[in-house]
Amino acid sequence: MSKGGGGGPQETTSTVTQTNLPEYAQPYFERLLTRTEEESTTPYTPYGGQRFAEFDPYQELAFTGAAGMAAAGTPWQMQQASDIASKVGYQDPTAQMTADEITSYTNPYQQKVTDIELRQAQSQADAAKARLGLQAAGAGGLGGYREGIEQAELAKNAAQLQADIQTRGSQRGYDMARQAWESDRLAKAQQMQQRMGAAQQLGGLGQLDQQAEMQRLQQLGQAGAARQAQQQGIYDLGYQQFQDQLAYPRQQLGFYSQILRGLPVQPGTQVSQYLPRPSTAQNMLGLGLGGLGLYQALGGGGGMG
Repeated sequence: MSKGGGGGPQETTSTVTQTNLPEYAQPYFERLLTRTEEESTTPYTPYGGQRFAEFDPYQELAFTGAAGMAAAGTPWQMQQASDIASKVGYQDPTAQMTADEITSYTNPYQQKVTDIELRQAQSQADAAKARLGLQAAGAGGLGGYREGIEQAELAKNAAQLQADIQTRGSQRGYDMARQAWESDRLAKAQQMQQRMGAAQQLGGLGQLDQQAEMQRLQQLGQAGAARQAQQQGIYDLGYQQFQDQLAYPRQQLGFYSQILRGLPVQPGTQVSQYLPRPSTAQNMLGLGLGGLGLYQALGGGGGMG
């Protein structure tokens, strides 16, 4: 027998608990498990319907119209207005007449009128010269120094008179040319304003026409979008019904499981405890102690005292 007492087996207790459902409830739980297992092995079911609504024909028309407007560029009214405006010449209000313009705007008959006055002045000068000669002849001084001075003064005055007549005639011609030039400029300016007004009006009509066309396309697109949204709602409803159909068995299993969990089921419980079997030394020691106790009980131990 070894010393130390550490070589013997340690005593342990094993407890086993068994829970059994009542017989009336067991079939329901078994069927729930079976159906749950079958549901978990169900293959994936793809949706066979259409999910997204395509563009409505009205939307397609709106897209085509908008693309056509973009490709066409500027409306013809606005383009024509731009062409008209570009052709209108700019009139500088501070511009002065050039020499060529003075010539072109001068009345060609003005010089002829001046020439008449010049001839009349020349005739008067000739008559005065003749009278001066007669007077000098009557006084006996014809061809003398005095007559020469008077003749020179007379010629000088006649030339100055003719020069003044020519200057006044040229001034009248310039004034008339300037007046005609100003009238022409005013007429051109008025014409330019009229053409610019017409161009602006035409451009405004083109812009209004373009805006009206864009509004029509927007309304057409909005109508198509409303119909597309309605069709999309139909597709969404079909898809939701498909999802509901797939989820229905699982919802029923959940409902069934909740019902079973709510039943007042008290499963039976059996608890068993198992002790380790004694070793051979423990059996022999037990037998020895048992025999000693039996011997003492039978009175065999009185002589031992």
